Amino acid sequence: MQQAAPQLNYRRLVFATALCCLMFELVLARLVDFHLGADNAYLALPIAFLGLALGSLYIHFRPATLEKFNIQRELAILVTLCVAGLLFAFVLFSWVMPVTSTMVIAKQLDYLAKKTAVFIVIMVLPFFSFGRILTSMYQLRRDEIGSIYAADLLGAALACALTPVAFHFGGLPTVVIVLIVLSFVPLLLACPDKRSRIMVAVVGLVVAVGSERLVDYADRTVSYEQWGTKGTYVELERAWNEHSRVALVKRLSPKKGGKPSYAIIHNNSRSNVHVWGYHDRDREARILQGMDAAWVMGREPKNILVMFAGTGAEMIRFDELSHRQATITGVEINGLVKKLGRESEAIQSYNIAEFLDQDRINLVIDEGRHFLTTRPEGTKYDLIYLGSNAATTATTGYTTKYLDTVEAYHTYLDLLAPGGTMIFDHQPLQKRMFNLREVFVQRGLEDFENRVIVVDDPNRGDDDMILSPDGFTDEEIEKVWAAARSKNKKLRRRIRYLKAKNVRGQRYRDAIEGAPGETFVDDRPFMKDLNRDEYELIPPEGKKKTLAWYITWIKITTVVILSGIALLFIGVAALKRDSRAPIPVLFYLLVTGFCFMLCEVAIMAKLELFLTQPLLSMAAVLSLFLLTSGVGSAIYPRLEKLHDTRVIAGLAVIAVVIVMFVLDWMVGNLLYLPVALKLVLATVATAPLGVVLGLFYPHLVSCLVDQDRAQTVSISYGLSTLSSVVGSAYALAAMIDVGFNALLKQAALGYVALLVIAFVYQAAGGKWLSRVRG
Repeated sequence: MQQAAPQLNYRRLVFATALCCLMFELVLARLVDFHLGADNAYLALPIAFLGLALGSLYIHFRPATLEKFNIQRELAILVTLCVAGLLFAFVLFSWVMPVTSTMVIAKQLDYLAKKTAVFIVIMVLPFFSFGRILTSMYQLRRDEIGSIYAADLLGAALACALTPVAFHFGGLPTVVIVLIVLSFVPLLLACPDKRSRIMVAVVGLVVAVGSERLVDYADRTVSYEQWGTKGTYVELERAWNEHSRVALVKRLSPKKGGKPSYAIIHNNSRSNVHVWGYHDRDREARILQGMDAAWVMGREPKNILVMFAGTGAEMIRFDELSHRQATITGVEINGLVKKLGRESEAIQSYNIAEFLDQDRINLVIDEGRHFLTTRPEGTKYDLIYLGSNAATTATTGYTTKYLDTVEAYHTYLDLLAPGGTMIFDHQPLQKRMFNLREVFVQRGLEDFENRVIVVDDPNRGDDDMILSPDGFTDEEIEKVWAAARSKNKKLRRRIRYLKAKNVRGQRYRDAIEGAPGETFVDDRPFMKDLNRDEYELIPPEGKKKTLAWYITWIKITTVVILSGIALLFIGVAALKRDSRAPIPVLFYLLVTGFCFMLCEVAIMAKLELFLTQPLLSMAAVLSLFLLTSGVGSAIYPRLEKLHDTRVIAGLAVIAVVIVMFVLDWMVGNLLYLPVALKLVLATVATAPLGVVLGLFYPHLVSCLVDQDRAQTVSISYGLSTLSSVVGSAYALAAMIDVGFNALLKQAALGYVALLVIAFVYQAAGGKWLSRVRG
C-alpha cells in the first residue's frame, strides 16, 4: 500500500481539512436560510452529514482507492468542489432561481422544491469529498486514531469559533470568501516542495480576488422576479450581518401616478419592516384597532414599550397618538435595520433620524428576552405592544419564538404598570390565549374573560387583542363599544369578543372560556405542530398544498429518505464479509451517532435563547462539543479505566441528565447576564458531556484494532456519520412537537440501551466492545 510522503504531518492536514469542513457547514446554514427560506434552514446539518457519510462509505466499498490515495490530488479536487459549489450556488440563486417572498411562497411550492433539489445536489458534493479525505486519513493513520480524531475535532471547533466573528464583520459574502481562501490551506500544507506551494498560493489569491468580485456583483444584482407580489420592486441598499441580509426596497405602485412605498426586508422576506415617515404631528384616536385602543378607551400611556420595532414605524404612530407626551422605547434585534432607516438617502424625507434623536425616544438594539430581563428595578410600562407574528411558524434558528412563551408573558406582566395595557396586533390569537390563561392561573389572577377584548381588522388577516390584567372599567367598555359602532362606516370595527356586551364569537369563546389548551414554554416554543396524521410520502394528485403542509412534508420526508439511505448502506455493507461491522459494533455506532446529534441539536436549541443569537448558539455549541470531544478523544489512550463500553455509556447517561437540569436552571435564572459570561457558563455546563461523548469513537476503533479488524475503520466512520445524518434530521423535526428536553431524555435512553446491551453482551463473552488487556 502506498502512503503519503513521511514528511507530511497528518494531524495538521486533518486539522486544516476539518476546519474548512465545519466552516462550510456553518456557511451552508446561512445559504439555505437566505436562498431556500427559513422553513428549509434545518437542511444544512443533514446535507453536510449525508455528504460526509457517502464519502466515507465510498472508501469502504472501494478499498482499492486507498492504494492509489494521493493526498495532493484529493485536496485539489476538494478545493475545486468548494469554490465551484459556493460560487455556483450564490450566482444561480441570485439570478436564475432568485428569492421568493414568504407572502406568496404557498403559491410557489413547486418552484421551492426544485430549488431545494438543486441545492442539495450542489452542496452534497463538497462534503462527499471531505468525507473521502478524512476517512482515508483515518484509515491510513488508524494506529494514531486518538490524536488524529482529536485534530479533526479541534479544527472543527476553531471553525465554529471563527465563523460568527466573520459573519459579524462582513456577513455571508465575506465568510464565503474567507472559506474559499481557507479551502486552499490543506492543499498548501500537502505540497511537497516550495515551488508547488508558491503556485498554490498564487492560484488561491487569484481565485479569491475573482470570487470576491463575482459574489459582490451577484449580491448587488439579486433578481426580484420570483417575488410574486404586486408591483415592481427595486433594491436600493443592502448589507449583511450575523442575523441576516437586510435590504431597503422600493415598491413602485402598479397604479399609474401612484406613489412608491418602502420596506426593509430580511433575507427572503420572512420579516418585513414597515418604513413610515415622521412629520411631528398629533393624531386623534378615532378607530378601534390595536395601536389606537388605549387612547380610544381614554387611557393616556406615558411610558410605552414596542417589541419588534424595526425602524420605529409603530413608535412614530404612538408618538402622534400621545401628542408627543410619552416616553417610547422600541426593541429591535438587527442593528442594520436601524442603520438603514436612519442613514439611507432614499428615505431621508421620512425624517426617521430626527424622530429617533429625541430624548423621549429610544430604539434599543438587543435580543428581546435579554432586553426584558435586564430592565432596571422598578421599570414599568403603561403600554406594551407586540406587533409581530413571532412564534406561529415551525421554524428553528430564530429567537423571536421565545417572545410568545409562558415565561415571556410572565416577564411582560412583571413590567406592566398597574392599569396598563398589552396589545397583540395582527396575530393569530387562540394559542396565545391559552398561554395567557396559564400565566393568569400561575399568578393567581381570575376572571380572564373580562380582561380581554378582541377586535377584527378587515384590512389584515388576523385580529387584534387588547389585554388589561386589571380589567376594564364600565366607562372604558362604553367607549370601545361606541368606537366600534361609529356613524362613519370607514371607522367601524367588528368586535369579536367582549364579554361585558355579550359579544362572544365561537372562535374565541372556546379559547377564552373553554377547557385550557396546550401551552408553549421555553423548552418547546413552537406554536405550529407538524401535522403527522395527514402526512403522505407521495401526496395524491390534486391535494391542496399549503405552506403548513409543506413544512410537515419536507421535514418528515427528509427523515424518511435519510433513514432509508442509512438502512440501504447498512445492508450493503453487511455483504462484505471481511470488512463488515459486526452486529454489536453496528448497534454501538448507530446509537452513539444518533444520540450525539440528539444532544447537540437539543443543547443548541436550549442555548439559542440563553446566548441571544441563533448563529452564536449554533457556533458555540458545535465549537464546545467538538473541542471537548477532541479533548476526550486525545486523553482516551491514557484513561485505561474508561476502556470499557459499559463505563463510557454509564457516564454518558449521567452527563446528559446533569446537563439537562443545569441548562434549565441557567435559562430560567441567568438570562440577564452579559453574553461573554453566559458563554463561559455554557462552556462549563456542557464540557463534561462533550468530553464523555468524545470517548466513544476512539474506543470503538481501538477495540477493532485490538481484534485485528482494522479494515473496518472506514465503515465505522461512515456508519457513525450516517447515523448522525438521521439523528440530526430527526432531532430538528421532532423537537417542534416534543421539545428540547424530550430529545435529551431520548438520548439518555439510547445510552441506557447501549449500557444494558454491553453488560449482557460482555457477560456472554462477546469481544467486539472490549479492549484486549495486555
